[in-house]
Amino acid sequence: MAKDKNGEDKLDLNKFGEDDSVSLRDMNFGLWLSEKRVFLMRVLITSLIIISAGFFVYSAYQYYIYFTDNSQKAAAVGDNVVSPHDIIKDLKTEAPLFFKSSDKYDLVVKVTNENDKFSANFQACFSSEGQEITCVDSFVLPSESKYIFSLGNELKTDIKTLTYSTKNISWQRIDAHSIPNWTDFSGARLNFTYTNINFYSITDSNFVNQSSGNILEFNAENLSPYSYYSVPLNISLFEGTQLVSVNTYYLQNFLSGETRNIKINWPGDYQNARVEIAPNINILDDSVFLKYQGVKTS
Repeated sequence: MAKDKNGEDKLDLNKFGEDDSVSLRDMNFGLWLSEKRVFLMRVLITSLIIISAGFFVYSAYQYYIYFTDNSQKAAAVGDNVVSPHDIIKDLKTEAPLFFKSSDKYDLVVKVTNENDKFSANFQACFSSEGQEITCVDSFVLPSESKYIFSLGNELKTDIKTLTYSTKNISWQRIDAHSIPNWTDFSGARLNFTYTNINFYSITDSNFVNQSSGNILEFNAENLSPYSYYSVPLNISLFEGTQLVSVNTYYLQNFLSGETRNIKINWPGDYQNARVEIAPNINILDDSVFLKYQGVKTS
């Protein structure tokens, strides 16, 4: 520290801060910050208010869009409110068919779900001459086309015309977080194969002395890593492109890796019949899956 001409100690500001003490620049900034503290607080509070107001306006607008769009869409899908960005296409249905065997009727309709993000649960209802015959609970998975059966209906009068309607439909949106790829998800769970399919008349060859009818034989194998309490197999019989008969066979406690040999008696007289087999199982329902029991290897 230098001395002035009177011999007193004089503070040299140029050397201030060379040690570990606070620098002059820091002291000037601190002084400026102290003087502007009130102004800076006002700027910060004003900025936060503007940002909050912007978020509030944006949220209010999104809520408006959500509720106005959903109110219109609810009328279209029957009180099932969905995201305004999702458009649900109505189920497509073909003309229903009926097949009579003895005094019982099998009723059939083909339903297609063109939505790849929604499955549908509903009642499939069949009517004749304005009178409802039956309604069966059913479902259609995303992008699925299937036949819906109502078998063995006993009626007091013969069916002349058959009509179909869908009732109490409920849409279920596929959760993209838990199911990012529906094709992979469904393919892994519905990986069943049907081999050695043989449909023949029991009036042929060795069965000549037996009553008329048919036998359907095939092998069903569960190639999926999942086991099921019950797997209904919808079996459709075609002559050319014409559906002529239907049936359902249930595979109880169908284990992963298991193969079943199936043999079914099938009444009727059919020529050059072609068989299609499809599982009718709602893989979005966890209750259909058996608890882990290992893979059947023999």
